Amino acid sequence: MEDIYESGGWFKPLPSALRDKILAVSTEKTFANGELIYSFGDHADASYVVMEGRVKICQLTPDGREFIIGLLDQFHCFGEQGVIDDSPRVNSAYALGTVRMLILPKSSLKRLRKDHHEIAEALLTFINYRLRTVLSHLNTLMFSPLQQQLAARLVLIARSNGKPIPNGIEIQAKLTQEELGKLTGASRQSINKELKELQKINLLEINNKKLTVLDMAGLEALSRDK
Repeated sequence: MEDIYESGGWFKPLPSALRDKILAVSTEKTFANGELIYSFGDHADASYVVMEGRVKICQLTPDGREFIIGLLDQFHCFGEQGVIDDSPRVNSAYALGTVRMLILPKSSLKRLRKDHHEIAEALLTFINYRLRTVLSHLNTLMFSPLQQQLAARLVLIARSNGKPIPNGIEIQAKLTQEELGKLTGASRQSINKELKELQKINLLEINNKKLTVLDMAGLEALSRDK
């Protein structure tokens, strides 16, 4: 089940007829690089699916630094929680590069949930999965050294945005050290040091600014190390 959510969203396990109904009441919109999709505190009026491009989910720390919660690629869903419980947005979302988005209005989702119990069940299962993922990440942030935090993030990114190649799994998204720092709350210098260490122990390769996971099992073991 987790593989489904790492490469898609809550609607993926639904029967094709229900997926078609979701598409029928959705609209498409293209966002330019850096364009705000929604902001912290906004009224939640729709949920989203990334069709092309990449979306940054982030928050500002009390001292004004940006902390990246997630980088979402093709077919990933977001924004559904506020639509379900009518709560304001708890983070901000921005387009990274040109992003084509599928937008499902709140009113349409509520109607579909009322008419099809499978949709409500799929949303519940998906949100439960996402909650477990967030809690696991918080545990890693609070109690783990930076190398383990970085390994955990790279595992998640490789699963959702990786391409198998002869010597490993190549991460398709171009990730800067600054972005990796914002994903872990660390400085760019600290990330640079840890990336070099991961290369030394043959878990990772960096070539032309592309990251390749050479040993997925080893990286996963490091991410779980206590």
